Amino acid sequence: MLQQFFFVRRYLQSIKLCTLETNNSMKNQSIPIISILLLSLCLISSCHPKTHDSQEQSLRSYFHALNAQDFGRLSNFISDSLKTFEMGYLLTGNKEEFYTQFQWDSVFQPEYQVRDIRCGKDSAELIVSKNCQGIAFLQDSALEYRALVVFAGDQIKEISTIGYLSMDFALWQARRDSLIEWIDREHPALSGFAWNLSPKGAGNYLKAIELWRNERGGE
Repeated sequence: MLQQFFFVRRYLQSIKLCTLETNNSMKNQSIPIISILLLSLCLISSCHPKTHDSQEQSLRSYFHALNAQDFGRLSNFISDSLKTFEMGYLLTGNKEEFYTQFQWDSVFQPEYQVRDIRCGKDSAELIVSKNCQGIAFLQDSALEYRALVVFAGDQIKEISTIGYLSMDFALWQARRDSLIEWIDREHPALSGFAWNLSPKGAGNYLKAIELWRNERGGE
């Protein structure tokens, strides 16, 4: 943008010299100057990056689509090469892999709430709250986390979970491990549900939680 600004400035100076040398009237001098000023405004405005308001709207629309379990609408906001990370670990490497994760996650009927958005030039940091049947079982309350989103033009190209704000790791692991051990012993047909990241696996996860609550009295 600075290069274009200085170009316009030099061009204005050259036009001014030319109009002085030809001894035109003040009225005639104003015509090229006004034209160049209009040109400079167009050049400067055209090189602004995507506005923060536009980024925020894209992000809110993305989470609305997640809550609606509408991958067709959600797909408008993500690139084909979308990558997702959790604490530095690569979860999905493209849109197809993300769709598989989306299918698994949707079975739990999650609800996302965006608590805060801080937009930068081509990225944004978020605080997000997520709750679903699985999370409610594992820690009794919503999970809050910090995320970093990177844009490529108008689309999201990276989503990274960079920190947890309200995750009880000890409780989460204790309940998960107890559920897995109990299912392996009492309902072996559902064994492996925790590692099956398909819609069927998610369905078995919910069945395991329901059996636990029904047979163990909500422990």
